Amino acid sequence: MRFITTISLTVAAVLLACPASAYKYQTIQYPGASQTYVTGVNSYGVVTGYYIDPTTGATFGFFEHGGKYTQVSIPNSSGTWLTGVNDSEQLCGYFHTISGGVGLDEGFELLGSKLTPFSIKKTRATYPQGINNSGQISGYADTKTLGNPVEEGFVLKSATSTSKVVISVPGQTSTWAIGISKVGDVVGFAGADLNTGTPLEGFLYAASTGTLTTVSAPNAVQTKFYGINTVGEAVGFTADASGTPTGFTYQNGAFTPFVIPGYLYAIPQAISDLGVIVGYGSPNATTVVGFIAAP
Repeated sequence: MRFITTISLTVAAVLLACPASAYKYQTIQYPGASQTYVTGVNSYGVVTGYYIDPTTGATFGFFEHGGKYTQVSIPNSSGTWLTGVNDSEQLCGYFHTISGGVGLDEGFELLGSKLTPFSIKKTRATYPQGINNSGQISGYADTKTLGNPVEEGFVLKSATSTSKVVISVPGQTSTWAIGISKVGDVVGFAGADLNTGTPLEGFLYAASTGTLTTVSAPNAVQTKFYGINTVGEAVGFTADASGTPTGFTYQNGAFTPFVIPGYLYAIPQAISDLGVIVGYGSPNATTVVGFIAAP
């Protein structure tokens, strides 16, 4: 099923940056890692993400709560990425394996010790990106061969469901569905590819009406939405022609730049119903850390 209602918008950006004093910041850095990426948060402050091992270069997933870090590594995989968590602490993500010399990426849901791998049929790779309290999973999948990927957004009723809703922005080669709210609203972006300088437009999908709305920030080459909460607050980042990122929050048709004092850049990835924003950024030229910004 493809969404049939599409509204294209260009929304005026708010010029005033979000005051630094509006948030209390906490750094998330997996012990011993110089690159930590935070991707999701639930209502209780559990965050998900992944880090790169500085010795081996391998990627491992993790979740964190109250200063306790728990590593997640899917057995027999060469890399694990955690991308979302709901209030029941169901986790979603994807892992990389090599079969017959060919690399494959497969999605998974993890609840406690119960692992449920899944892949979208007739696709080369599956990348879950968010999971809500109903167990709905948003993400995207490669529908073409390696070297010539075309991404198709999806929403699954659950990790074991064979029924899916396809999200495909009209007129665009690829659609990346990323964040999903408790009520099933989805955000993401669409375009030809992810290369620097390639135009990308953001989108918001309203589950209650089936309306898909594209949104492009003024003066930005790329607009990427990554997270949305129940009241319609969304987060993401824009990029100019050189690829320089600027984080933002978005609500009611207005963009507000999101900056962390002292950081070279900060990229929001998710926002909870309490307005807590998580993501990752760089305090210096050699380190990437996760952050929690609580209002």
